[in-house]
Amino acid sequence: MPTAAKMAAALLLAALAWLASDLIRPLMPDSTQFGWFNHVNAALGFVVGWRSIGAKAGEGLFMAISNGITGVAVLIFFGLFFHSLYEMLHLSMRRMYDHPLAGIEDMFRIGAEFGAVLLDPLVAGTLIAGGIAVAIIAELVNSIWR
Repeated sequence: MPTAAKMAAALLLAALAWLASDLIRPLMPDSTQFGWFNHVNAALGFVVGWRSIGAKAGEGLFMAISNGITGVAVLIFFGLFFHSLYEMLHLSMRRMYDHPLAGIEDMFRIGAEFGAVLLDPLVAGTLIAGGIAVAIIAELVNSIWR
């Protein structure tokens, strides 16, 4: 059921994902073509905010902090999964793999390389602090509009 807390969490986490995407761009090689990078991350942020953070609003401040960190972890997981899947499919179209299992194995390597970029202090700090802020705001919205 749609609630104000779910919508607030979804919109705010989508905005946080867009901001984090802009912070990641300068950390990648110059030859990287981003395409729909920000849009995909914002869509993932919207879904995760709605389903994870917004759905758990109303359990108190300390649970909101935990939900914010969990929501960011889920966003990172699915972001790494989708972007490494896309990169693997791109490489497989160029016939870089001998068999299908090699492509699936390479997804882990690609995901680890992309995940290493997220260890930048500015990106990691923004994601953690932003996730906590999103969850606290969702908690406040839930207490105002039930």
